[in-house]
Amino acid sequence: MKSRNLLQVCFLFVFISTLHAQTWTALTSGTTANLYGVYFTDANTGYAVGGGIYKTTNGGTSWASLNVTAFTGATFQAVQFSSATVGYVVGRNNSGGLIIKTTDAGVTWTAHTAGTLQSLRAVYYLNPNHQYASGTGGAIVESNGGSTWTAQTTGVSLVLSGIYFSDFNHGCAVGSLNTLIKTSNAGTTWTAATTPSGPARSWNAVAFGSGSTGYAVGSAGAIIKTIDSGSTWTAQAPPTTTELFSVSFVDVNNGYAVGTPVTSSVNVLLKTTNGGATWVNQTAPTTLVTLNGVYAVNANLAYVVGDGGKIFKTGTGTPILVKNRFSGKRATAEKLFDLRGRNLSLQNLWHGKKTILEWSRPLR
Repeated sequence: MKSRNLLQVCFLFVFISTLHAQTWTALTSGTTANLYGVYFTDANTGYAVGGGIYKTTNGGTSWASLNVTAFTGATFQAVQFSSATVGYVVGRNNSGGLIIKTTDAGVTWTAHTAGTLQSLRAVYYLNPNHQYASGTGGAIVESNGGSTWTAQTTGVSLVLSGIYFSDFNHGCAVGSLNTLIKTSNAGTTWTAATTPSGPARSWNAVAFGSGSTGYAVGSAGAIIKTIDSGSTWTAQAPPTTTELFSVSFVDVNNGYAVGTPVTSSVNVLLKTTNGGATWVNQTAPTTLVTLNGVYAVNANLAYVVGDGGKIFKTGTGTPILVKNRFSGKRATAEKLFDLRGRNLSLQNLWHGKKTILEWSRPLR
């Protein structure tokens, strides 16, 4: 009996300590304009882009609108920072493709020569000498660290909504009507990748978690995975059939994907902790909205932006250690402690529709 109880305790401990009670919070962005991209340089400092550029330095509690009035008619689609101070934003304005850069954490922005009239949808910083952006009309432009970007020959004329490089030479770009292209020579040439079997999809975003392992998301809830830097792709089984617009991974296992609400009551905010083998829709704030961008700071902290200036944030509860006694097949929590040794006040912890344990937030 003792060995059986010990086994049960061990099983429950492993399950609970990896569960982490996760909640999403709606933040106040200060704008009602649609937001399309988000990027954080650390857990507290981040940028959201859309009808303007907005910055937080306190984990999203408040957001300040940055001065970008010099870029008349601009819509900003994507943002990425290479350091705490240096960042790039791409989109479009009245003249066509738009690329702007900051070297002082968003205080000032300088326009670059975009190298294309096409609207730009995605940006990727590889290293100080190689930055890339992609967009409509099959456009991919590259910079060598200067203020002028040069168009590459992609061989496609459709929208390229996402671009990512897994190393100096190997990159991939994804877009509409099942467009998946790859390069193995830093963009000198681009060729078609092997597409997964099944219906053709439009791919809206691509992200890599580690090394050569990456993911792309698109129409009809489609999610595909590559383990060879984008040369070949295989389909995964997501829990939604609505369009996905953004994906972000922090390592080979942990990632998020967001998109169009499933119904009149369920947002689409997916998370995987096993490299995409399974995806679970998270419980988001009740405000229904199309979610356009996601950035994962780490496995348990992510930010999401969407239409109408909506921003959501997730964090995780502190992992739980459980001391419990058993009565038959039912475990009853006797005392609960977090990993800092703090006693916990009791609340219900739900898994599906069943209460599996009573737990709590730390008593302070």
